[in-house]
Amino acid sequence: IGGFFRAFGLVPETASHERVDHISCECEFMSFLCQKESYAIKRGKAEMLDETCKAERLFLRDHLGRFGGTFGQRLAREDPLGLYGRLGNLCVSFLSTECALLDVSVGPDNLPLRPPAVDQAPMACGSCPDLPGAADTPFGEDKGPKLEF
Repeated sequence: IGGFFRAFGLVPETASHERVDHISCECEFMSFLCQKESYAIKRGKAEMLDETCKAERLFLRDHLGRFGGTFGQRLAREDPLGLYGRLGNLCVSFLSTECALLDVSVGPDNLPLRPPAVDQAPMACGSCPDLPGAADTPFGEDKGPKLEF
């Protein structure tokens, strides 16, 4: 995801502590691409339009469209009559429409969470003295639970 951001000159705000794969970041990036698409259309910039539309399709296929539907469905199931459930339904509807418009397959209805990968390989090199605070933290140390789609 960071590669998509960098390709368009975007640098995530590190102080926000939000992961680049958070749904809000992915939706904001798609919003940026839509604005760029509109700009290219208004200015008659065919090459920019082609590259932007290509990025939209790839980003939907590989990221937001792949897991967003499952995410929305889970929200809707957990809070069927509440705000989050309604936002989940909106997410599913929006992503289904966008994927159809861009001829991208919608991700699966149920994308199971994978358990965090446990690295059983011992690290022979220990810590790296060149990194701030690294003398206290060996490489491969578990930083806590990770949820991956």
